[in-house]
Amino acid sequence: MQASHIKNSRSTTPNSVLMVRPCAFRPNEQTAKDNSFQKPLVSTGRNRAEISKNACAEFDEMVRTLRMNHITVEVFETERKNTPDAVFPNNWLSTHPNGLLVTYPMYCENRRAERRDDIVSYLQQHYIVQQAKDLSFLEEDGDIVEGTGAMVIDHVNALAYVCLSQRANKRAVMSACKAIGLTPICFSAFDTAGTAIYHTNVMMCVGSDFAIVATSMIEESDKNVVLSTLKETGKNVIEISEEQVNSFAGNCLELLNSNGKRLLLPISDNKCDIHGKV
Repeated sequence: MQASHIKNSRSTTPNSVLMVRPCAFRPNEQTAKDNSFQKPLVSTGRNRAEISKNACAEFDEMVRTLRMNHITVEVFETERKNTPDAVFPNNWLSTHPNGLLVTYPMYCENRRAERRDDIVSYLQQHYIVQQAKDLSFLEEDGDIVEGTGAMVIDHVNALAYVCLSQRANKRAVMSACKAIGLTPICFSAFDTAGTAIYHTNVMMCVGSDFAIVATSMIEESDKNVVLSTLKETGKNVIEISEEQVNSFAGNCLELLNSNGKRLLLPISDNKCDIHGKV
């Protein structure tokens, strides 16, 4: 499960997260074409009701774990039945330390229905939102950049690491980075089957002083600019394999509680855990 992180006003590391309960969770036929992590329903041996029930149980366990670790969690319910990926709000919404809130253009039609005015209004009422920018109009010209799934942001150094794909084309990336005030570091990445990586955050995580990266998946001609930028900005680079990416080891999130920085990362059995800072 993914959370859209909510920044506090004093740090670039979030101490609050926003999560949407996956009441309608199932394989999404519209996104399956370029998302190699999805499996056809028939191959899972489970029906939709079972998948949704298990997803909700995992979701509630994550919320419990976060709250036990003194992380504020804002939970919303899924509103529509035809939004199976609503559990990933970070693809359509991001918040930033300067009070900026951004909504993004989405690639698939049923994912566009995930954008919700009530969530934006709630954040404006309960958090410091000084400005909201809606980039969803870029969809009209086929320009897509799916939030912090597509852009892994280094807020300290105002950089966005972006694996280009049909979920993040260069023109949309440039527009989003200009709106937010980021410099894009664009690259291409593929798995061993030659399939393009659809979202940067499945293979890369950037924290305050570290970066987890599947270096072997990055196109050879782009590898140097990614690694040199990470090292020049003081990141301790932790390399992971494609096998680890397939186990979601790249899909991590640095959080902040009263005891300092913590790393939320996947563990076995489709669960997550929180550990002390890397």
